Amino acid sequence: MYLFWHAIFTALLAILLCRIANANPARLHLLTTVSAGVLVDLDHLFSWNPKYLSQLFPTYLGEGLTLALRTNVYPCIFHLWLWPLTLLAAAVALKRRKLHTYLLAAAVSWALHLALDGVVVLL
Repeated sequence: MYLFWHAIFTALLAILLCRIANANPARLHLLTTVSAGVLVDLDHLFSWNPKYLSQLFPTYLGEGLTLALRTNVYPCIFHLWLWPLTLLAAAVALKRRKLHTYLLAAAVSWALHLALDGVVVLL
């Protein structure tokens, strides 16, 4: 269910970002946004349990759509607000470069992932 919902919400976010920017949704931009929102969960491999395989896709619609705040995310080091904030700072610093759009998309979708997970840990 985690992979499914993160992919759905970040794809919707990518489309919304393209609408706000009044731009055509380039495939690379959509791929950047969705992958940055989903690949954050790779850090769960550090604490892998075979039961996680059954939690990738929901068994019924609505499964996994609960909000619970998380203050302990370790050893999941990608689940810290430090990383999307760093990407956002890089996007601001590289505003005149082509990479700016992709860094901004990655930062926003990573932040969406952390918000969906209810992460409240900055560092």
